Amino acid sequence: NVSTERTKPQPTVSPMPEGSKAASSIIHNVKPHEMRLPVPIIVMGLPKAGTTSIGSYFQCGFGKEYQHRVSHYDCHKNPYPIERQKDGARLGCGLRMMNNFRAWRPIFHNIDHFDVYSEIDLLYTNNIYFPQLGFNKQIYHAYPNATWILNLRNTTEWAKSVTRAGVR
Repeated sequence: NVSTERTKPQPTVSPMPEGSKAASSIIHNVKPHEMRLPVPIIVMGLPKAGTTSIGSYFQCGFGKEYQHRVSHYDCHKNPYPIERQKDGARLGCGLRMMNNFRAWRPIFHNIDHFDVYSEIDLLYTNNIYFPQLGFNKQIYHAYPNATWILNLRNTTEWAKSVTRAGVR
């Protein structure tokens, strides 16, 4: 007996071609809500390494009615108008985390909950800090079952992109 029933393609993970500028792997035929990954999903890589693309992937996959489930940099459900500190610094995820750490509060204190945090660093004038590196234990403590994505990029291409963006 041979079945003639057509089956839906199953999600697969496959490596990208050698020398690709994209992340080292890509997921085919699957939407974010079909992944059934533990949330939140936290992107642990550096800025200018695909964080915007990862955030857009999840926003697009969740659909317009669920775009509030994805945070890219701000960690606040209503980031407009952009919140700033007294010194003018944009009050994004990284700065909120730094302030919480300095005040001995839990790292995600006063940060809205999202299913995806696609960029959590602090970029402000001459102040660059990466909570995903410095606060990884606190992040784990806050969300021990989270899914972490480590996005990578060719070092030379990353340095060029960071320089073009004015981050030094």
